[in-house]
Amino acid sequence: MSALRSSARRAGVIYLVMSLVGAPALLFLPRFIVPGDAAATAQRIADGAPVYRLLMLGDLAGSILFVVLGWSLYQLFETVNRPQALLMLLLVLVSATLGMVDVALLSPPIVFSAHPGSLSAFTPAQLDALTLGLLRIRSMELRANEMLWGLWLVPFGLLVIRSGFIPKVIGWLLLLACVGYVAMSTAYIGFPAYSAAADRVGNWLIQGELVVIFWLLIKGARSDVPTLDAGPATA
Repeated sequence: MSALRSSARRAGVIYLVMSLVGAPALLFLPRFIVPGDAAATAQRIADGAPVYRLLMLGDLAGSILFVVLGWSLYQLFETVNRPQALLMLLLVLVSATLGMVDVALLSPPIVFSAHPGSLSAFTPAQLDALTLGLLRIRSMELRANEMLWGLWLVPFGLLVIRSGFIPKVIGWLLLLACVGYVAMSTAYIGFPAYSAAADRVGNWLIQGELVVIFWLLIKGARSDVPTLDAGPATA
């Protein structure tokens, strides 16, 4: 097995593990929120505290693994086009940083319940309202980060198209996935009346990202590393 194929498969393993670890937080954390009812939301979190903590941990681990993935992909594609690979890595780092903020915004219910004495100036109803408010802010922050989940796929997709060792069609699927993420983020933040429609279409488009995960994991790379592009014209 060539070094290139081994590196590609390693990136595929990291990509898959990141997705499996981080996805439960996206899927199940919203179930703890009772819209418009702060007390019921706080009670639901208290009743399911062990699961809530595990989902927070998975969210944190996913952000860390995203950085590891970004570095792995940078090393894989650096010889294809270093400026594009660096842009991809920078977008990953910004998104992963927002992922850490996401974990912080999920923590108030746990912090409030663990240190009740230091918050005695607030009534339980006030703490419940604050918890729900921060979780709503977290939803907006998550949708803002969704924009970056799409934008990092632009240099990634272009690198795949130019690489020669991964089928070009996978690169185009990554660019379509970018459109899906950006459309969902834009609609939720700027045009909420169209958010549901954008989510329906976007959730189909982002499935293209799964293709690159399984290609890297199963196939790896098809040939040796191409020659490094030279000069600023390739940026």
